[in-house]
Amino acid sequence: MRNNDEEYAVVANNLTKRFYKKGGKNPYSNHKTEETFYALQDLSFKVAQGEILGILGLNGAGKTTLLKILSGITSPSSGNYSVPVRTVGILEAGAGFNPELSGLDNITFYAGLFGVNANTIRQKIPEITEFSGIGDFINAPVKQYSNGMFVRLAFSILIHIDADLYLFDEVLSVGDLSFRTKAMEYLTSLKSRQKTALIVTHSPVEIAPFCDRFLVLNQGNLHFLGESVYALNLATQLRLGMKTEAGSIRSESASQSLLENQLGSGTFINQNAETDHRVSIRKFWIENDPAKSDQSLSPRNLSINTDLRINSIDEPIGFLFILNDWNSYPVAAINSEHSDQFPELSLPGDYSIKCTLPDNILSNGNYAVDLFVTTRNTTIVTSILKVISFSVNRDSGPAKPNTLKIISPASILPEVRWEKTADSN
Repeated sequence: MRNNDEEYAVVANNLTKRFYKKGGKNPYSNHKTEETFYALQDLSFKVAQGEILGILGLNGAGKTTLLKILSGITSPSSGNYSVPVRTVGILEAGAGFNPELSGLDNITFYAGLFGVNANTIRQKIPEITEFSGIGDFINAPVKQYSNGMFVRLAFSILIHIDADLYLFDEVLSVGDLSFRTKAMEYLTSLKSRQKTALIVTHSPVEIAPFCDRFLVLNQGNLHFLGESVYALNLATQLRLGMKTEAGSIRSESASQSLLENQLGSGTFINQNAETDHRVSIRKFWIENDPAKSDQSLSPRNLSINTDLRINSIDEPIGFLFILNDWNSYPVAAINSEHSDQFPELSLPGDYSIKCTLPDNILSNGNYAVDLFVTTRNTTIVTSILKVISFSVNRDSGPAKPNTLKIISPASILPEVRWEKTADSN
């Protein structure tokens, strides 16, 4: 259904999508049982003109189903929606391409699916080809393409189509750093041009700076719709299977403006630390001694620090730190419950907690830190996610002679003890 509402680009009312799965044979009859599965249940939301909405959720939460409905690929079982006439999107790798045609021929074919005149899109072929970065493969049949090449070409075509609504499903999960950088620059430009976009992603920290809000889906239901930093909290909690204490979602989450100012910084200072919560995070930061002048940190003497105030608690609390790489992929977890050295925190007062990482445990790269304050039954009292980040550079100090330089693809690069035993025979 197309949208004539001037205020909202997308309006969804009680969207429900049911699927039926064949079950086993009914022991009391000759008929097989049929199980109903809800990909979406009574989902309602609105997206304003010019708004960029991130969509988060675990696999199977209903994210892609939602985009398929909004793009007209499938129909809802019940409910209704409205979108602009000029709506384009990337939903599945290879969808909309003719596998027998070359990438070059598929540019006009794919754009034609969205009503774009062939002569109009042909004028943009050099720009599309350069942006995609697939090189000479542009002349090869697309049936030879990888999933990543499909998405890169499709994305490159769509961004050269003037539309009112863009639907993107995991476009930042493919391509090298150069392509992803260009894609990020384009998504940023959407905001300045007042274009509307819905972006499904498993890497929310990458798109958080230019998303106005995030929608979090959980098992087909609307779990949260609101400011980015709160959504990042909830999405990570779902991923970890953790419970959330009532009222803790907003307790230590920064405002949207604070997120924009602090994302990419090694220090979070809560200017509006509330005192009506059981636990309040006052400061959260990364420390390194000595810190390098270029803002990257040495892998030695690296610590995660927290200043907090306990107002009232019924049981001791603990800390869970999660280190994520720049793709929001968790690479390490530090749980105070696994340490005999963690001091008990059970009385009201102000405390400073310092967690020192083992020397040289992290490889070169960029990292963001999640902080969870939890009870022993893993209920989250408060949390701060991906507001602080830091870079590690292991290349400080004099180079060793005859050293083989290997760039590690892994984030964890520990120092280990090596031993050699000679065979006496």
